[in-house]
Amino acid sequence: MKESFKSFEELDCWRACRDVRRYITKLISKYPAEEKISVDK
Repeated sequence: MKESFKSFEELDCWRACRDVRRYITKLISKYPAEEKISVDK
């Protein structure tokens, strides 16, 4: 049976990736300023 989605935001894989991105962003915010520059590039 096919499921229909109204938006990509309903996909479990998208939600999981969003959670990982939020975790990494929170983790990087604790880095010293000189190391943040290297991560952003």
